[in-house]
This record gives sequence, C-alpha cells and structure tokens, in this order.
Amino acid sequence: PPELAAILRAYQRDGVRFLADRCLCGAGAILADDMGLGKTLQIIALLSAWQRRAKARSKSFTALVVCPASVIGVWLQQSQQFSPELPVQALRGNRHHREAVLAENDNGVLVTNYGLLRQDIDLLAAKPFDFVILDEAQNIKNPAAQVTQAVKSLQAKQRLALTGTPLENQLSDLWSIMDFLNPGFFGDLDHFN
Repeated sequence: PPELAAILRAYQRDGVRFLADRCLCGAGAILADDMGLGKTLQIIALLSAWQRRAKARSKSFTALVVCPASVIGVWLQQSQQFSPELPVQALRGNRHHREAVLAENDNGVLVTNYGLLRQDIDLLAAKPFDFVILDEAQNIKNPAAQVTQAVKSLQAKQRLALTGTPLENQLSDLWSIMDFLNPGFFGDLDHFN
C-alpha cells in the first residue's frame, strides 16, 4: 500500500514483494529474519494490500495470525499504527466470547495464540481463511506435537511462517514448518530423513 511504501525499508519492501509473489504462485513461504527487523510490519503490508485487492473485487478477506500470547498486543498495536483500515481483532477471552468473535468475523484479521488455537481447533478448522500466518513458527517444529497437528488442520488458501529460527536443533524442524506451508512438498518425514 502507498502509505506503507514510504515507511518500509528497502529490504522490507523486497520481503513484501517476495511474499506476494509466493502467494500469487500459490506457494507457502517462510520469512526468516532476525528479531526486530520488521517481519510483523511486512505481513501487515501484505495483508493490507490483499484486503484492498479483495475489496476492489467485492470479496471478503479473512486471515488468522497464530503467535505467542505475549505478541498479540504487538500485532494489534502495529496494525493500528501502520494500517488502521485493516480490521484486526484479538481472539481471546473465554470460550463463549471467542466463539462470538469468530462467528461475527467474516472480513479481517484474527490474532490468537498457540495455546488457544489448540483449545479452539474445532471452531478454527471449520472456518476457511484466505491466510494463515504463523508468527514464531518454530512453535510447530515438533511434527508430533498437538499444536503442530492443530495448525496443519487449518483451512487456508495462503500459508506463511515468520521465524528467526526456522532450524533450531535438527533438520526435521524445518521439515515440520515446510509441511504446514506446502504439504507434501518434501514428502513425508521418513522420506525427508
């Protein structure tokens, strides 16, 4: 979006273009960058552009951001600061409140945390999203973990992952994230190993 083009640094504009290109090709992508270099802002720019594109076509736009609980406030603050026209809402509170927010939201971005995702997977897996974005995607590095299985059951046209550490301990960490982004691309884990 023009109002963000002036704010983004050159490498961030390159990152947004890279992500947009991957999405236009129907491929998931990892934005792996050090902490503090603007991964959140790059995703906000991408989502803002996609929302405008959907609006111009008279279509709705839905996205789900899954992040650590401590980062939800950052998503809300940065989206309000840099792209106030992008509707972003936290999916938190008690189960009844989360159900109501999910039922009412048919246009905009929902932000939840990995713990609530596991609790609400019955609701979230039933809802198709245009985007599912994993912030701190290393949270799904263990392919057998409940949170990984929950994330992989989400319906999304586009899947993106943000992380400073796509590979923490072993190569299967990267496989697990890539299997969410582009299911089957690297084969199953045994084949990959």
